[in-house]
Amino acid sequence: MRHRTEAIMAVRGGLRGWFKDCPLATRRLVGAGRRRLRADPSLTDPIFRACAAWLAETEWWSAAELYALQCERLQALVAHAYAHVPYYCRLFRDHGLAPSDIMTPADLAQLPLLTRQQAQANLAALQPRNLDPALLQTRTTGGTTGTPLSITYDAQADAVELAFRMRQWRWAGYRPGAPLLILRDDFAGRTNRHGTTVKWDYNSARNALVLSAFHLNAAILPDYWALLREFQPRFIEAYPSALSVLARFMQQQGVTAVHPQAIFCESETIVPWQRSLLETTFGCPLFAGYGNSERAVDAVECEAHSGYHICQEYGVLEIVDAHGEAVTEEGAIGLVVGTGFYTNAMPLIRYQTGDLARVTHHPCSCGRAHPLIGDIVGRLQEMVVTEDGELVAIGVLQIRAPAYRHVQQFQFVQEQPGRLELRLVPAKGYSEHAARQIRDELTTQFGGRMQVTLTTVPAIDRTSRGKQQFLLQRLPIGLADVTLGLGGV
Repeated sequence: MRHRTEAIMAVRGGLRGWFKDCPLATRRLVGAGRRRLRADPSLTDPIFRACAAWLAETEWWSAAELYALQCERLQALVAHAYAHVPYYCRLFRDHGLAPSDIMTPADLAQLPLLTRQQAQANLAALQPRNLDPALLQTRTTGGTTGTPLSITYDAQADAVELAFRMRQWRWAGYRPGAPLLILRDDFAGRTNRHGTTVKWDYNSARNALVLSAFHLNAAILPDYWALLREFQPRFIEAYPSALSVLARFMQQQGVTAVHPQAIFCESETIVPWQRSLLETTFGCPLFAGYGNSERAVDAVECEAHSGYHICQEYGVLEIVDAHGEAVTEEGAIGLVVGTGFYTNAMPLIRYQTGDLARVTHHPCSCGRAHPLIGDIVGRLQEMVVTEDGELVAIGVLQIRAPAYRHVQQFQFVQEQPGRLELRLVPAKGYSEHAARQIRDELTTQFGGRMQVTLTTVPAIDRTSRGKQQFLLQRLPIGLADVTLGLGGV
């Protein structure tokens, strides 16, 4: 019996390998039949369905209703943390507080901020004593700031996260089964039956063409473009850094035969030049999302593109200064602090994300009562330091010189204040004239306060999750530095 089972499994494995080596057209045809027989299991999950239905209702709740919901959810989270999480039991006692002292989002100001470093140092004390560890899962965040963090999730975490994401996608017109291109960390390539590395896959449940973001280089881009042209996605989900590489190739080649309905980008700071490049190249709007692996905050763009709606059902999002005090002035920039409501497996209360956002009090024309934040400026480690000590967000630089048409990829590196290296992967047509044009433009934008040097390199390394860091900041930048200038150049 055992040998028969092993034989059946071997045949199935062989068929699966054979099918994965079939052309995209064949896999799409079979995938269409599969979807008629069986829907995407993640979309039929009871937790997802219940959460998605509830979010469709709360989407149009009044500000008063959303505030009452936040108070209710916050009180439940604090009561759980105090009763079952050693770290918070000790923290409350050290500050002379009881759960009854935290009744509204404003009351959170009585608690100190929780940094990533503190969370990592107190992992055991942040684990609840009333939950069975066997029913939980642990993942490690990317750690682009140099401090990876192990996060514990419960069984409902992924279904809830998907429900919030699908609500924003619905605003862009997405419906399950629409052709979707994915260019993130979902797929890192595979070795086929012939020992060759295959850098694309097809997810039949989602009707998604999945390209590896780990293999983006000049050699693979023509193949990616050919797949893209054949697949004709209606929607794109991507890291903006990865999709920008593909968009630059399309512009350089003069190819524009792909016309999706919307692009969804999150997990990286989206800088203005990227948004302009992607929306121009693909001829559709970009819907940005802001969140983190710690599940502490969630804010997303709607169809009005007036800013990021804070998802108040998800948690409390604060914008504070270096001392943890609320930043309220219109247009001011502060640190993003989050308290996620779906984090019972590892509560992070007043978690300092390391991100910077702009305050706005303007209502959105879409009619939803969820308040806005103006934009995500970036992370502390996405700031550069000028010669006079001012901090400037790398994202405010205008990448507009015509010479960038001859650049495939680029990355800034800073090791000294007032000095910035720009590493470039040159494309066809790159010359000393192009280099001088780029250098002069950057020097002008920095007002002469930054010495810029250019270096050509064969490739730019990506992170373990397939992202490209546009700035490698070697200088230590702490919270106190936020009191320095954060304006544009």
